[in-house]
Amino acid sequence: MPETTTGNTKPIFAGTPKTPGVTLTSADGTSKKPLLTAGANGTRVDSLHVATDDTAAADLHVHLTRGDVHQYLGTVPIPAGAGGAGVAYVEMLDYLNDGNPLTLEAGLALTVAAAAAITADKTLTVIAWAGDF
Repeated sequence: MPETTTGNTKPIFAGTPKTPGVTLTSADGTSKKPLLTAGANGTRVDSLHVATDDTAAADLHVHLTRGDVHQYLGTVPIPAGAGGAGVAYVEMLDYLNDGNPLTLEAGLALTVAAAAAITADKTLTVIAWAGDF
């Protein structure tokens, strides 16, 4: 008897690159800010880089969001000065998905929020490298 499959058996590649970013400041407090919303056919997120000019370390909360529903994905520690001279940027997928890409269904968003307010006059920036299917 032949084996049957119900899923797609051919590889699908992202067709439209996306590189959205979001910057958190002290004015944002601990509010969630949208980073990326998946396209109509879904989105593959290959990288989430974080850099900061803050002289204090920070923790960054990440949520999967649909409408007003926020599902906690994880917390990523950001060292002081990440992405600056002598301090590597942080790759959030190393913490959130063991370094693997995320595939988001249509309409699902990634939002980020500082666990505590960023130092005054400092910033924390997250940039996604992704693609819509």
